Amino acid sequence: MTTNHDTAVLPSAPHEDWRDAFLAQCEPRYSGHTRSAIASDLAVFLAWFRAENGEEFSPEKLTHWDLQGFRRHHVHECRRAAATWNRRLSTMRKLAHFFQNEGFIGADPTAEVRPMEIQDNQPKWLKRSDFGRFMRQVERNVNAARTRLQQKNALMDQAMIGLMVYAGLREFEVTGLRRGDVVIRERSGHVMVHSGKGDKERMVPLGKEARRLVQPWLDYWKEERLFDISERWVQKRIKTLGLQASCQEDITPHRLRHTFGKRMVEKGVSIEKVAMLLGHNSIETTKIYVRPGFQDLAEAVELV
Repeated sequence: MTTNHDTAVLPSAPHEDWRDAFLAQCEPRYSGHTRSAIASDLAVFLAWFRAENGEEFSPEKLTHWDLQGFRRHHVHECRRAAATWNRRLSTMRKLAHFFQNEGFIGADPTAEVRPMEIQDNQPKWLKRSDFGRFMRQVERNVNAARTRLQQKNALMDQAMIGLMVYAGLREFEVTGLRRGDVVIRERSGHVMVHSGKGDKERMVPLGKEARRLVQPWLDYWKEERLFDISERWVQKRIKTLGLQASCQEDITPHRLRHTFGKRMVEKGVSIEKVAMLLGHNSIETTKIYVRPGFQDLAEAVELV
């Protein structure tokens, strides 16, 4: 006996407990905060469905038509934030997959329902005020060092931050440096990154300010490994320095790298050169680093 899969009947299942079963399935997979958001999103959808259709919802009633209506309600009528709709769409997709696995529905009705695009105007680089506070704090720590340990830590901080802010190095590139990778002369210098992202090698010139910050560490530290520290240590140390400086935003190695790219562009350096300095394969990647932030847009409209 053969079965015609085109006309096969989906297995029946009790509908009464679907909500509890769905939320129970989420429990081991997601955090308490995420589970609360899922339950809230589901309640909003059920209330909307009841008001829109004049009937109670059941699993086989989950249709693409209704989900598109739910989207229009959010986007055009309620004018909810894009992030809110995208989160609720994620919840509905989880629900649709659950219904498919339970045999309530055959196809996924969420497949062609679009999220909302979000224009990210938040800069990843440091504001000028925070950049000044941060770099000032780094130098003050050098001046204030009284013990040998304090001097070591302050000079190391200054050198590794100099390589991030003025040469655009990633934290793992900094921790992987050997002494011979950094060459500083009276009027020039460079750092050789042997294992950048994607195992790419690149040479980055060191300008006057970078040389000023790195040279004291080279004079102090004579070991082959230039920085005897881990990536995690770099991340924690930079965050601590940001707190010491009372910066308004969290300071991370990635923000310092973004700041390098942004400052290059502000000085008129071409995007192609910035891409090479940052070690990017594609200029499109570099554009993400240097796209205008909200403050840039605010300053632009003041020119009109």
